[in-house]
Amino acid sequence: KQAEQAIQKLLHKVSKEAGIVENIKRCKAIEGVGDLTATGLATAFMRGEFANGDAFI
Repeated sequence: KQAEQAIQKLLHKVSKEAGIVENIKRCKAIEGVGDLTATGLATAFMRGEFANGDAFI
């Protein structure tokens, strides 16, 4: 439990620094997507060059 809380705290800190908090919030709105998955999705989307959201999927 403590490790999970530490990871979530670190993810939030790094996300703020990277400026992707809003993208993570949007991803977390998807049912079943938590902090770790949302952070991964937001990061992957920012790293790639996609014409639109459908091209990402």
